[in-house]
Amino acid sequence: MNRFFNKSVLVVAGMSLVMSACTETAERVSRLDSLGIAVTPAENREYSFTDKKSGFWYGTTHQDSVFFWSGWNISKKRIFSDYQLSVDGKTLKRKSATCIMYPHKLVRQWDNATETLCLVDNYPILYIGMDDIKGDSIGIFLNEDLLSDCQKCKTGVFYTPKEDEANRILLSPAVDNGFIITGNVIKTPAASEGFIITYGTSEECEALLQEFRSNWRKRSIPTHLERHNPPTIIAKMGLKRA
Repeated sequence: MNRFFNKSVLVVAGMSLVMSACTETAERVSRLDSLGIAVTPAENREYSFTDKKSGFWYGTTHQDSVFFWSGWNISKKRIFSDYQLSVDGKTLKRKSATCIMYPHKLVRQWDNATETLCLVDNYPILYIGMDDIKGDSIGIFLNEDLLSDCQKCKTGVFYTPKEDEANRILLSPAVDNGFIITGNVIKTPAASEGFIITYGTSEECEALLQEFRSNWRKRSIPTHLERHNPPTIIAKMGLKRA
């Protein structure tokens, strides 16, 4: 595993946004961020990110999972359906968030935190970043209707997808600052900057976690967006820039 690429395509059909996902470097961030589309709670758009292989994430900007196929799907199997975030034990409700869709990420903003959601191209990694946190701790709860066998390990918590019992997912803090489990909620200091979820065998999950923690900020983005001129596409759609 020596490279994480981002090749993004924006497609809008009705209320749907289909977007691929992320990795970004400083020299590209400003260009991609100029493509943000503000979405109001009343619009509540559907969206999907793909990892360019067999996985995708499907959700709605201001609503919890509502469709059979919502959540993380890999190789035509549902892995888990949704999650909830919290700050100091208080749930961050999506319907009250300010939401901006980008070609490489989804951003939700509240008064006490900002969430960034993206997949990593070509690898089964889901990143749920959190910053601008006004609080001491952050938490995450995974909807367990598609999960079983919750087992704590040194780096996080393993779950077994009910539709793919040969593999597992590993939920871990994005930065290794320790964590505790309170009920079904994984809590970690705010300095952990969010959460990472990896998929595969136990060994593969651990390896992906360490690779992501060590190297994800260093990866580059090709010029796919520039070649396909997304600013022109967005202008033709008549959508409001963030």
